Amino acid sequence: MSVKPLIRATSVGKDYSAGAVRALTNVSVDLYENQITAFVGPSGCGKTTMLRIIAGLDYPTRGSIAVEGNTVSGPGPERGMIFQAYTSFPWLTARRNVEYGLKILGIDKGKRRERAMEFLRLVRLDHVADHYPRSFSGGMKQRVALARTLAQGPRIVLMDEPFGALDAQVRWEMQELLIELVDAEPRTIVTVTHDIGEALYLADRILFFTRQPGRIKADLSLEFKQGKRFKRKEELYDMHGYRDMEQQLFAMMREEITAAGAEI
Repeated sequence: MSVKPLIRATSVGKDYSAGAVRALTNVSVDLYENQITAFVGPSGCGKTTMLRIIAGLDYPTRGSIAVEGNTVSGPGPERGMIFQAYTSFPWLTARRNVEYGLKILGIDKGKRRERAMEFLRLVRLDHVADHYPRSFSGGMKQRVALARTLAQGPRIVLMDEPFGALDAQVRWEMQELLIELVDAEPRTIVTVTHDIGEALYLADRILFFTRQPGRIKADLSLEFKQGKRFKRKEELYDMHGYRDMEQQLFAMMREEITAAGAEI
């Protein structure tokens, strides 16, 4: 019996400026439950546009996106979004930031508090639950965003370079934390990243986009992982096949960047 996709993109295209700019063209792909998929490609290839269309924050010019067979026509509670920019409300404590979405969902005060504290513990911020974001580092602010999104219970978490603004040490700590969270609370994750190392560590599958107009150049299953996710990033580096996949991704990135430069 075949497994039905959780997300299905059918011939998705997206134009801007009355058709003068074509961001995406003819993107068709199926994404599956509890899979971590990374969108990778050169700057301006449309990967963030594709993520926003899945989120219902933008709309395709052509084609369609469906979640569980239902055409996406806007945001929905089964999809949560984490952005690169810090999105915590500065006037709310960490706990109340996490509670905010739960309040909108109509969850009563006692359960909101309990669930918010549960997820702050998961991201190791329960000790600052009553502190305000202005006193937090960038990594702590993104942990609040993770807790807030996961606490709402979306089946699908969409991430637009959520660790891109962090320094190298905090970035790999956040990557490892994400794997830990997904192990504790399974989710379907779709993430956009320019960082090839991050994609190789986090993802079960990589979709590599061409330069604009973006299409899927390669759909890569990371078979060298043997179906595993690694709690420590360095455990991945000695896996047979890791370096070959890394070189393949760098070669594709260089090919797209060089071709784009030749067209200017």
